[in-house]
Amino acid sequence: MKIALGSIVAMAMAASGAASAADLRPAPVYKAPPPVQAFSWNGCFIGGNAGGIFNNSNVTAQPTISGAPFTDNFSSFDFSGSSGTAGVSYGCNIQVSPNFVIGMDSDWNWSGTSESVTASRPAAGGRLGYTQTITQDLDWFSTSKLRLGWTNDHWMVFASGGLATGKVKSSYFDTGNGLSFDGSDSKWRWGWTVGGGVEYALTRDWFLRGEYLYVDLGSRDYQSLGTPGGNGTWLTDVDTKAHVVRAALTYRITTQSTWFGWALSGFKY
Repeated sequence: MKIALGSIVAMAMAASGAASAADLRPAPVYKAPPPVQAFSWNGCFIGGNAGGIFNNSNVTAQPTISGAPFTDNFSSFDFSGSSGTAGVSYGCNIQVSPNFVIGMDSDWNWSGTSESVTASRPAAGGRLGYTQTITQDLDWFSTSKLRLGWTNDHWMVFASGGLATGKVKSSYFDTGNGLSFDGSDSKWRWGWTVGGGVEYALTRDWFLRGEYLYVDLGSRDYQSLGTPGGNGTWLTDVDTKAHVVRAALTYRITTQSTWFGWALSGFKY
């Protein structure tokens, strides 16, 4: 009986010691998950754009015969047609703070803008009645802009402004009662642009934006010579302006904040 009782006490003491030893084991350590990294807009990109261009141009014309202006023959027309536009977009962004981005944004675009207006003019200013036709074509345009954006994770709202260029062609022709004027002009024009939009990062490197631009390529005048006799000219002034609404899809090809930095990195991501 004493032996059995001793065995029971020994077993109890052993169990108690094992439990105490278990209590002395270190508790498991749980590590906090790493903080979520804020989305970065740093890098250079290239892609395509497409949308609509809405002409907002004006043209005026004033004839002279033997140096005397025909003030009653002064003409002024507005071009307000619309067409498609498509091109390539490219640029670089620098994330200067958690919520602000600055960058350079450029594009080159084909434009389908081509308009003409024909008007019949009654006799006035010493000239008999005639019919005149004025045309304007914007073959292409390009912009280079400074862009300032406010970001919230994958979203960015931005404003932009800078330089605009484009190829503008225009012609003037009129005829009536044996006298006609004919002239044309085709020049690379310079001007300015301003706009803004919204951009969304679809993935780490793919970006989709909607954008509005106002493009002003200034005005240019040219002369149309009168025939027969060549004793008169018609001075035509073309003021080229347009609204552009488009979407662009771009791909970030490097996280370097400039094209120069990308080249120095060996064209690495």
